[in-house]
Amino acid sequence: MFQTGELRGSIKSPIVRKSARFQIWERLDKGESLESIKKNPPLMKNGAATKDSNIDIEHYQWGAWSRL
Repeated sequence: MFQTGELRGSIKSPIVRKSARFQIWERLDKGESLESIKKNPPLMKNGAATKDSNIDIEHYQWGAWSRL
C-alpha cells in the first residue's frame, strides 16, 4: 500500500482520500486492472467521471512510484 504524501523521485503519492487520484491508486494497489477502472471510473469533485487519459496518467505515475 502506498503511503500518502510520500515523495519518490518527482512523483508524490496522493493525499486527499476523496480525490479521484487517490481512489485510482488505491484500486491499483488492490490489484484491480486498468481496464476495470476505466469501465467504472471514480467520480471527480464536480461529479463527472474521470477521463480515460487521466486514468492512464495515474496508472503510469503509480507504476513509476511503486518501482522507486
